[in-house]
Amino acid sequence: MPAPCPSTTNYLNQALLWRMAVSDMVLKTGNGQQALELVHAHYAHLLIPEAA
Repeated sequence: MPAPCPSTTNYLNQALLWRMAVSDMVLKTGNGQQALELVHAHYAHLLIPEAA
């Protein structure tokens, strides 16, 4: 069985998250490396608190 198309998977995941009212915003990237860079650039302060 062939692997699903990434754009189809992204669309279905986004639709599912919206339908479940999990979030008001869903961010998409082209690959895992871009996703990690996005999280690091915009959300790292939420994931890694500064040392006290």
